[in-house]
Amino acid sequence: MRKFVKTIAALLIVISAAHVAFPIDSTLMEARFKVWEVEDGTYRLIYKNSGEQQIQIEFIDENQQILYSELIHSEEGFIKPFDLNSLPAGTYTFKLTSDQGTYSESITIKTASEKYSDLISIKEFQDSKQFSLALNQQANTELSMYILDEAGNTIYEEQLSAGTKLYNLSQVASNQVTVLVYNQDGMIKESTVKL
Repeated sequence: MRKFVKTIAALLIVISAAHVAFPIDSTLMEARFKVWEVEDGTYRLIYKNSGEQQIQIEFIDENQQILYSELIHSEEGFIKPFDLNSLPAGTYTFKLTSDQGTYSESITIKTASEKYSDLISIKEFQDSKQFSLALNQQANTELSMYILDEAGNTIYEEQLSAGTKLYNLSQVASNQVTVLVYNQDGMIKESTVKL
């Protein structure tokens, strides 16, 4: 009997330790209300509450128009996905009202051009006729890059891949070039590089 009691006690310790070591969601433990972008255009709203209550969710555009509203009955909290891919660029706010207070968090939806432009950086190297182009790995689409001389003629083109590449234009007679980057929807970045 004593061995049985020790086994049960050890099992309870293991179960409670596993519960502490692996909470349902660490974000829930850090904040009562949180919105984050899971992937491009898809967001999750997380809310942790204690006790049974009614929770009002509103999704509001920058003109204060309510685009979505829902009343949820919750006992401990919830995770709710939102697919916002069809919305135009702008600032939007998730607003949640419960017995425990009102919470809000704003998000900014960028145009496709803005999203990808932020993932590309160009750095000039003074008096060396060189520049580097860095493409963040999050740009998970095919991108094309063109280098134009001062007359607007294409002097170089290539398909871009993630990483940083150095371009040496010492053979180019121009004092500056224009770098254009396109995705399937059109131009997403234009930059003038002085040589």
